[in-house]
Amino acid sequence: FKSGQIIIDDVIIVQCYVKSEIKFEYVHALFQRKEKIKTKKEADRRMNVVVLMLDSLSASACKRALPKTLDYLRSFDNFFEFKKHQCVGPGTIRNMAPFYAGYLPKVDDKLKRPIFEDVPFIWKNYSKKNYVTCYNEDWKMSTFNGNRFGFLKSPTDHYFRHYWMS
Repeated sequence: FKSGQIIIDDVIIVQCYVKSEIKFEYVHALFQRKEKIKTKKEADRRMNVVVLMLDSLSASACKRALPKTLDYLRSFDNFFEFKKHQCVGPGTIRNMAPFYAGYLPKVDDKLKRPIFEDVPFIWKNYSKKNYVTCYNEDWKMSTFNGNRFGFLKSPTDHYFRHYWMS
């Protein structure tokens, strides 16, 4: 790095060399603010929306395994727990896509894959209202990428698929 260098990417790989040999390499994920709002007053009125989905964990198992985490989350006035959310079908995609979009996307007959770009995911609504959006999961074989083609382009302002791929 050069002093004062501006990094505009969400994911960077840093390599440290001694002579011509790599001694250290690390992938960094950077959540950088992408300004969309116009004024500080408008920013003060804005809310953050965070959806935390724990896949493959029933509500009763969550209560048993994560009681302190649940108590902590429930301590926030604006925390909302989807107590009546039910499985739509087997597998993550059959439950997450309807949760984020309201329905399960159809598979394109020619491409043999869902066309996720055309799906009205909830983050598109926030983006239209000038919110900064982010979609991140915990590994590269995620909901929309595991055994599927994923998104053709980044679905949100910050999308960490590149981080998990690296």
